[in-house]
Amino acid sequence: MGSNSESNKNNALHNPKQLIMKEKIKKEKIFPRPANQQGSILAFSLIIMFVLMIIAIGVATVSVKERKMSSDTGKSIIAYQAADSGMEKTLQAIVNDASIVDLDDVASSIGGEASCTGGEINEIITLGNYSILFYDNADNLLEDCTDSAGIVNRIKSSGSYSGTNRAVEVSL
Repeated sequence: MGSNSESNKNNALHNPKQLIMKEKIKKEKIFPRPANQQGSILAFSLIIMFVLMIIAIGVATVSVKERKMSSDTGKSIIAYQAADSGMEKTLQAIVNDASIVDLDDVASSIGGEASCTGGEINEIITLGNYSILFYDNADNLLEDCTDSAGIVNRIKSSGSYSGTNRAVEVSL
């Protein structure tokens, strides 16, 4: 009997079909695969891919919103700087130029592209533009460029850049 079992082993080594069957049997004994779980790895992979896609979309959305807020903040800062620049130029003209009589003189003293129309001084600067409004002691808007600069009690400078507006007010 010993030689017969040896010959069966030798035959099994040389017969590839028997080798494959033995390997298959070993695998199923070690890793049994119930029939109802076939394809479960595919479903699990799809769920993981879906979760990763949702996370990626969330990160992209947050990133886009952050970039827009950063852009809006930059525009707001430039608009504020335009308003502040207009206020500084106006105050400098009023304080330093003793020959100023009316609002037209204020616009001329500011220089550059500044002009007075309807009591409002406007100037387009490198980034954005500003407009200056003047109010008297009764808080009435001065609407004539020939109004006296001596009756100005409050100045409002509005700056704008790329659709964003900011304002600065000063009482004299």
